[in-house]
Amino acid sequence: MNRDLWIENVIDILRDISDRNIQMKAWFKGEGDCPIPDEMYCMLFDDYSIELFIEDKFIALNNEQKSSAKKLVVIMNTYSEGCGDSMTPSDTINDDSWDDIRVQAKDFLVKLTKSK
Repeated sequence: MNRDLWIENVIDILRDISDRNIQMKAWFKGEGDCPIPDEMYCMLFDDYSIELFIEDKFIALNNEQKSSAKKLVVIMNTYSEGCGDSMTPSDTINDDSWDDIRVQAKDFLVKLTKSK
């Protein structure tokens, strides 16, 4: 994947992860194309290889961006381990731990897009 496309894909999924309103509309009203929680994980960790993205020399994240991204990975991994197979939209939308993920995803999104 080329650098610019990789960055744009990560930005797109971070927008979905960080925005409760987008999630509410897509998950419960059928508006938009925000993936359900487990698909978000697959996209961020598998499709877009977030852990490789963080360390990739061509992506060249600064220390602040790397720190924010690594914190997001830790929070998301912890959340995933805690909820197992029950990562459904209805279980996730009002979960305080998912709110923590949203906040951290927004933090990384802001830091990532600030340098573009």
